Amino acid sequence: MEGMNTLSHTLPSRISDEISWIRNVYQEHFDRSWFTSAFREPLMEPRQFQDIRHALSLTSPTIWDLPVLHRGVTALKIYTEIIRCSVLPKVKDIFGFSSMSFGYKDTSDSRLHRRLVVYTLPLNLDRLNSHIRELDRLLPPIPEEMPSIRTNFLVRAAV
Repeated sequence: MEGMNTLSHTLPSRISDEISWIRNVYQEHFDRSWFTSAFREPLMEPRQFQDIRHALSLTSPTIWDLPVLHRGVTALKIYTEIIRCSVLPKVKDIFGFSSMSFGYKDTSDSRLHRRLVVYTLPLNLDRLNSHIRELDRLLPPIPEEMPSIRTNFLVRAAV
C-alpha cells in the first residue's frame, strides 16, 4: 500500500485530511438535530449513521480502521444520494418556502436560517460528495491477509 507507514500501519495523511474535511462539513451542515427533524421519516437506519460517525471520528486512521472507513464511506454515499434524490427536490417545501409548506412558526431568525439552508444545501452537498469520492479513491482495499496480521498483532501485544 503506497504511502503507508508499514511499521505502524498508519494510512497516508491525505486520508486523515479528507476525513477531517468531511467531518467538519457533515457535522456543520448535515448532522444537526434541526436538519434531521425537518423530515417526517428517518432518512436512514440508525446503524448507518453510527457507521458515518465512527468513520469520521478517526483522526489518525491505521490499516485496522479500513473496515470502519469503508463502511462509513458507503453510508455517506447512501446518505448523500438520499438527500440528492429525496430532499433536494422538496427542500423548499420541507423548510417552508413554497405554497405547499406549512407548520413553521416564523421568527425572522428562523426564517433566515431556513432560507440559508434552502440555498446552500445543494452547494454543501456537492462539496461533501466531491470529498467523499476523493476519500473513496484514496482508501486502499482491505488486505486479504488482514485477519492473520491482526491475529499476529494481538498475539504479540499479549506477550
